[in-house]
Amino acid sequence: MKRLLQQRQHQLMDYLLSGKGEIAAHVLRQGKLSTQTRLHIYGNAYQARLHDTIDTDHPAIGVYLGDSLFELMVDNYRQQHASSYRSLRHFADALPHFLATQAPFCDNPQISELARFERLLMSAFDAADASRATLEQLRQFPVADWPALNLDFHPSVQLFESNWNAVEIWQAIKEEKTPPTPQQGSTVWLVWRNKDLLTEFRHLGAAEFCMFKQFKGDGHFASACEALLDIESDDQVSAIAINTLMRWLDAGLVKGLSTAIKSNSKLNNLKTDTP
Repeated sequence: MKRLLQQRQHQLMDYLLSGKGEIAAHVLRQGKLSTQTRLHIYGNAYQARLHDTIDTDHPAIGVYLGDSLFELMVDNYRQQHASSYRSLRHFADALPHFLATQAPFCDNPQISELARFERLLMSAFDAADASRATLEQLRQFPVADWPALNLDFHPSVQLFESNWNAVEIWQAIKEEKTPPTPQQGSTVWLVWRNKDLLTEFRHLGAAEFCMFKQFKGDGHFASACEALLDIESDDQVSAIAINTLMRWLDAGLVKGLSTAIKSNSKLNNLKTDTP
């Protein structure tokens, strides 16, 4: 019985995805509706649900493209990317890549980046919950342990590296303003869900981005400071690093603090003032 059920399920999916009609022989006629009519209604409802999923997940893309291009995008995407998840949450995961590689959308790279930004906002919003480290927890570490201090970011923290003004376009659409003209320019944005369960994002400067990469990599305070020496003056590094760490804690970006590793850094003797 289980094997037969799986066979019928596969036949139904074949109909929904490619129009193959083997399932029709196993669908009962009901009332005045023929088997084909009933299947057609079900198939239309399924495709409409996929359409609505993309529309809901990417409202800015819909506005930016306009009705005609949006419908073209949805139709082509559905043909190339069948839903393979029980939940539709991930149905449009491949949309940014689709837009970056398929004409006519690939001729305007900002469209793909706009879609990628919207998906990162979704990922931040529904990321797993976790506790957040506090400034008081940071103060409990002796200054001598700071070089080996490492941290774990909250699961909602996402990094958006952009080559176009996609975020500015998104902001204009959100505020119901005319989107700016597409412009190239490398920018980095941090996206996360705050303590009030609201999604936030902000631009990262060079120093903060440098520290973020270090903590996401080998993850300790000394190596972050060493990296900062390449872009900041020696007498400013300590203050920049401490202030950035405090800012992260205040924003709820940090899940946990520890000194689980020992640093062999030349900055082991780095002078730090406990905040």
